[in-house]
Amino acid sequence: MQKDLSQNNFRIIKKFDRVLVNESLSNARRSKILGTLLSLSRMIQKNGDETDKEDIEELIYSFNKKFSKDGQETNTTADHKKILKNFYRWLKFDSRNQKPVGLESRNQERTLLQVCQSQKQKRILCLKHVEKI
Repeated sequence: MQKDLSQNNFRIIKKFDRVLVNESLSNARRSKILGTLLSLSRMIQKNGDETDKEDIEELIYSFNKKFSKDGQETNTTADHKKILKNFYRWLKFDSRNQKPVGLESRNQERTLLQVCQSQKQKRILCLKHVEKI
């Protein structure tokens, strides 16, 4: 795999593999993910940390065109999208399972701010929110 990737991409994918091992993924699953990432990196021909939204959209277009029949999603294209999404989520947010803060959480924080009786309580709540980010 190392000979097929740039040094930077190899370093990034090696770190990602470490995350997969730490999450106790099976060797077969890791092999599938890493093989797909190798295939995707050959298609994009750019370092993973230098890609932008347009590059990703072009990559998805390329593998949809290559692997789908009549524009319909196949198991291969679905797997590629899922692996790509997890990889870039990890690369950008340092977590494969990053989930954005939901509207419910924001509403709860607003409610808490409204019921706080002192400025000190409000500052503490705001500091706790900043720590989560």
